[in-house]
Formats: sequence, C-alpha cells, structure tokens
Amino acid sequence: MNVKRAPITTFCVVLALVFYSLDLRHLEWAAAAAATLPDAVVLKLPGFLCTCSLLLGFAFYFLFERFNAQAVAHLPLWDELKTARGGGTVRMMTINMLLRPPFINYNGDDYKNERLELLVRHVLPHYDIVALQEVFWFWNFRLGTLLKEAQALGFHWYTSNAAPPLSSRKFIDGGLLILSRFPITETRKRIYTNGVQIDGWAAKQALYAKVHISPTTHIHVVTTHTQADYASNSTNAQNATTRMSQIREIGELIHDVWREDPHKGEVIVMGDLNVDGRAHDDETRMAKRDKWGAWGEEDRDSEEYKVMMETFRRSVRGKAVVGKSVKKELGLDHHNNGCKAKESEPDAAKPLLICTDLLREANKGVNPVTIGDVKVLDDGCLAPRETALTDPVTDMLSRSCLDYMIHFKLVDESAPKREELAVMEAQVEPFFFDPRKLGGLPITQLSDHYGLSAAVTIKPTTQSS
Repeated sequence: MNVKRAPITTFCVVLALVFYSLDLRHLEWAAAAAATLPDAVVLKLPGFLCTCSLLLGFAFYFLFERFNAQAVAHLPLWDELKTARGGGTVRMMTINMLLRPPFINYNGDDYKNERLELLVRHVLPHYDIVALQEVFWFWNFRLGTLLKEAQALGFHWYTSNAAPPLSSRKFIDGGLLILSRFPITETRKRIYTNGVQIDGWAAKQALYAKVHISPTTHIHVVTTHTQADYASNSTNAQNATTRMSQIREIGELIHDVWREDPHKGEVIVMGDLNVDGRAHDDETRMAKRDKWGAWGEEDRDSEEYKVMMETFRRSVRGKAVVGKSVKKELGLDHHNNGCKAKESEPDAAKPLLICTDLLREANKGVNPVTIGDVKVLDDGCLAPRETALTDPVTDMLSRSCLDYMIHFKLVDESAPKREELAVMEAQVEPFFFDPRKLGGLPITQLSDHYGLSAAVTIKPTTQSS
C-alpha cells in the first residue's frame, strides 16, 4: 500500500530547497573542507545536491505509483476471499470525489479530510465495487488513508491509474481509483493521446479492471474522467472534440478487451465523462414542452451526448473514428459546444451490440442532474442546492449531467455460453448530509457531483455451462 510515498517526496523537495540556498563558504563546519576545493566546485555543489534531491523525490513518486498500480495482480483469488457475497447482488457506485491536490479549491476550503471520513464511514460500507474520480496521488497524503480504511472494510482489491510518463509534459496523475470486494484479476491503463488547456498537464486516462463477481462470472469495469470545459467560450469546441477522441479511446479499449475475452463479458463504463447530456435550449423547451420536464424526444438530449453515444457504438465495434475524421464521421461542427450529431446509419453487423445508458433509462429517457442542482425557494426563484464545493463560475445552477454508468453487452451466438448479468436499480445518489450533525461544517453533500449506483445480479441461463 502506497502510504509513505508523499512524505518521502515532500522531504526530498524540502531538502532540495535547503541545498539550493546553501553556501558552504559561510558554514563553520564546512568552511575548512570548502577551502580545499576549487571555487567552481564549491559554487556548483549546492545546485548539484539540489538536483539530486529533486530527482530522488520524483523517482520515489513515480516508482511507488507504478508499484501501486500493479500491486493488485498479486492478491489472493476467489477461494481465499471471505467478504464478497458470491452469487448475490453486487452493488456498484461511482462518484467524482473532488479530492484534488492541496491549495486547490473553489470557495476557500473544500473540506477534503472531513468528506473523506464521510466517504469511509457512511458510503463505502454499502457497496462492493466503487469507482472514484478526482482522488489524486499527486501531492496528496489522503490516498494512503483511504486505501487503508477501505481494506479494513473488506475492499481487498484495488487498482489506480498509471503515473504520468516521464517522457511527457504531464506531471499530474489522472485521479482514478477502483476499489473492489471481489477479485480483480486483470488491469489496464490507457493514457489518452490528447488533452488541452489545464487538462493537458494531467495524465487523463481510462482505468480498466476485470472483476470476478463469482468463480465463473466476471464483469469488465472501466472508469475515467475526460477533458473538462473551463469557460463558456470558443475554446469549448476544442474541448468537446478532445473529449470525443478520448471517448473513442475508451471504445477502443473495450474492443480490445472483448477481442481477448472468449466469453465477451459485459462492460460497465462509469465516471465523470464531462459531457452534459441535458439539452439547455430554453426557447426550444418552452415552445415544445407541455409541462415541466416533458418535451419532445428529440429535445431531451444534448447534441454532444448524441455524438458521445454514437462514438461509443462505433469505436467499440472497431470502426475507425480518429483525429479529424471524428468531424467527418459523426458530423461534428462548432455549434452546441462543438458538437452536432448526424443520424446514425442502421447497423446490421453481428454480433449485436447493446449499449445502455443506465441512469437515462431509469429516469424515463431523461438524463438526470448530477452537478449544479437547484432548489425552488418560497418565492418560486431557483437557488443552488450546494454552494460550498461547487464551482460558482461553470457549474453552479447549471443542472448538468456529467456523470454516467453505461452498460455494454455483446450478444454473440458464436461465443461460449455464459451466465448473464441483470443490471438494475440504477439511480442518482446525492449523498446529502445535515450540517448540524457535522459540527457546523457548511457542506451539505459528499462532493460537488452526485454519485451514481446500480445493482448487478447473476442471471443463470439454461444454456450456461
């Protein structure tokens, strides 16, 4: 478990600063030795020691990150697992936890330690597989605590994202973590090719885990946090195009996993995809809806959402949708935040691909709000439901849907017969808390994002073997 990495790295950086300010000629205990050395050596030695300390610190950071990312493969398998409920219902949950590196916050304090304690004490005990976003290793002392507490709760398997490549300009990890009570027998990390604005400095990626929920049944779990928007301006067209290239890479990862899996196990992608699935054209809504929340089917989803789902369908099937051809293949333009979807051509290919947005389906065909929710005041005005954690510029009052659980199933008659999965009870989990019971803390929910959850049960078929 990666507990000591951050303190060691911090110590090395502090040591580097000490060396950088060092002048051997003014130190009584070193003056005699310095007098015997050439002036050039005396002047350059502190800089050399400073550089060595920095290299040692970053070596610890990246070495321990890579060791941690692979540690899951050496844990015991099903016959030694005591906490998992084999053959029963498996509860899955995902949430963007907003556990960013120190000194980064929206409103002065985002209460990381307090919210982490709430996650461990009140949320994790109710789930079996948990996918977290924005739980950064970079300069963050809290992840060791989270892993230790999660293991005590029975999450004996975990995998985290890959470290930023040393050869790249990226220096911040992707902030992804998968916790499981069930054996994780395979992991993959795919760092995205493209990233722009601030996200270009982070190793945004897709994190994959093959989880055995029974001795004979597995499920493929993928979590991610794709390119974000940082302002409502023309740069969002570039952000949207970058997001679609990352969505395409997730689809390619699923395609590769299925190609190597003779049973074609079912896949659930869950995380913060940063695609607002809700249409926000108020004039169109007012003209076509007959009551609040009821409008024409064509107006329920944003154009970018339609492009995302079509990108998933094509890339999972192995169809090339790369670079500039994203615009050509999917009809991207620079309207509607950079995306405009065209009608999908009927796909008669076999095997049959079933791609289901679980929360949209459970919410009667409408993407639910997962960030920037509102409440109605006595005077009928709308007010933000959460103000302590939510970005007041881009997210507050936005009523956006950025978080998803998407289920992929391949119906392949040529594949070996398997037990099928029933995915049920998909719902938004606001994780509200009463500030009066939190010692007066101003937080009212676990994160700025709502969580999502679903239940998975094994549904034996008469043909399974």
